[in-house]
Amino acid sequence: SSLHLSSADTAFLVSADLFACGLVTLVQCLGIGGFGIRLPVIMGVTFVGVMPSIAIASQPGLGLAGVYGATIAAGLIVIPFVPLAGRLRAILTPTVTGTAMLLIGLSLMGVAIDWAAGGRGAADYGAPRHLLLSGGTMATILFVSRFGGRFLANCAVLIGMVAGFLAAIPTGLVDFGTAIASPPLRLVTPFHFGPPIFDP
Repeated sequence: SSLHLSSADTAFLVSADLFACGLVTLVQCLGIGGFGIRLPVIMGVTFVGVMPSIAIASQPGLGLAGVYGATIAAGLIVIPFVPLAGRLRAILTPTVTGTAMLLIGLSLMGVAIDWAAGGRGAADYGAPRHLLLSGGTMATILFVSRFGGRFLANCAVLIGMVAGFLAAIPTGLVDFGTAIASPPLRLVTPFHFGPPIFDP
């Protein structure tokens, strides 16, 4: 939403992200050459790169192609340091990683508040139905986390999202029009936003 992408481009980004996470999961589980820990793990995306990505994409002449160039360059720079990561455990204590997670959460809080209020620029921004819906979703997540068993507690965010989505349907906040009009299967294609731009 910060980059004012269309719903189709936003859906494409989410699909591309999930596809890339699936590929990396296979590399981690199966191992390819010297890459992969060969353990049953599921790789996901991190929010660490959200703010730098928005900053890069907002620059004239860069856009998302600049984000992809920066991501590729960062990956190539980091690869030689991967064998040293295990030795950093003494430095990366729970206090350090917890502080980093807290700062990431705080930096994203403005976006979450905008979404909870109905989305920046919405005519009914801050309407009670938006706030009640987001509050109910959060309450569901906290309730399941606290009182659900171990498995349910691990699924609390998913359960909260489903509950919030179902509660939003009768309020008229859910529009199935875009989903119905979209093709049932769409391939994730490279260079959807153009070839990567490498800008020092």
